[in-house]
Amino acid sequence: MMNGDPEYLPNSSSQIDKLLQNATQEKVFTTCTDELLKSLMEGYNAACMAYGQTGAGKTFTVSGARGGNFAQRGIIPRSISRVFSEVSCRPENIVTIRLSYIEIYNEMIFDLLHRTPVKDQKGDLIVQEGTKGEIVRRRPERGPHRPGGNQGRNRR
Repeated sequence: MMNGDPEYLPNSSSQIDKLLQNATQEKVFTTCTDELLKSLMEGYNAACMAYGQTGAGKTFTVSGARGGNFAQRGIIPRSISRVFSEVSCRPENIVTIRLSYIEIYNEMIFDLLHRTPVKDQKGDLIVQEGTKGEIVRRRPERGPHRPGGNQGRNRR
């Protein structure tokens, strides 16, 4: 049941595991990533995704507050700290860390770790796993976006 109405998503097979309301960044991090990070440290791939409408708080939840407020750090800085802390506690292991931070916006993909600012990227990035497990980033000759489809939109 979503929004108190069982007919809210009549053709959906989605379900809600937890609802966090007025939760601290620490509570969101612990609730959403503890099991993910445990699996990650056991050698499994992990992904954390924020999805929702514009203005819902995805960027704040994932990245945290601007200005370096330590208590308001988001999922990404907290996860990176936790992973490196866990790795340092396992000196007997050889660990390879691969990290991607992408934004999907209007069906376009932007690399948030790239040196090129998002506003200067075309959004035509394709990310896939190569035959040896490496991450391959490439830009297609024809982008997945419609020319002019984002024209007049103030993204950043």
